[in-house]
Amino acid sequence: MSTITRRIVLTGVLAVPTALLGCRSLGSVLYFLQPRQWVQPVVVFEGERVALFVDAPSQYSNPVFEHALHETMEKEFRRAKVDAVLVPYQETRLLRQKRPDLSKLSIQAIGRELAADIVIYAYVQDFGLRASRESPIVQAHTGLRIKVVDVNRPVQDAVRYPAPPNDEEGEVFHYHRQAKEAATRELEDRESRKLGTDVGRRLARYFYKYDEEDKLRPEP
Repeated sequence: MSTITRRIVLTGVLAVPTALLGCRSLGSVLYFLQPRQWVQPVVVFEGERVALFVDAPSQYSNPVFEHALHETMEKEFRRAKVDAVLVPYQETRLLRQKRPDLSKLSIQAIGRELAADIVIYAYVQDFGLRASRESPIVQAHTGLRIKVVDVNRPVQDAVRYPAPPNDEEGEVFHYHRQAKEAATRELEDRESRKLGTDVGRRLARYFYKYDEEDKLRPEP
């Protein structure tokens, strides 16, 4: 239930005398009276230049997904007023062309190449659209390992998220869309783009405060 909906319901409930309410209804009143449950950001930015770097093995690389992910992160950062400057996707793409060995560098070195203070590093450990090439059903899905690395800290203290013991491998993030029929490459690209949008909105939430009850819906 959204925050606005909850406030409307709460206003209506408070207008009903408590004596007219049963135990179950009273429980509902108490639920609506409880304070909002805020989820805090895992890292609070303070004006830094932040690079989103998606590191995908060749079998999982999908530029449509990666572009949509980055574009959505930019939009969500602006909407939520996250105090950070996200390195443009174009700069990351050009650096990949300039440095084919980019994935062999350390995360801090990648950040320096992009003139970034912090790197949001997303390693793609799974990505797929169909169970098999012959399958008429598309179900876009991905599995990422996420970590946030400070470019300017000593190597041993560079990972700001997640905390040990997960700082080496990163936090596991899985997401999949609903299955649907898609016979053409155009429809596959559309699902890849929607997957990037869905993941981008969820990943952006790592970096701003939000109401736990404000659930995100997938792209239609």
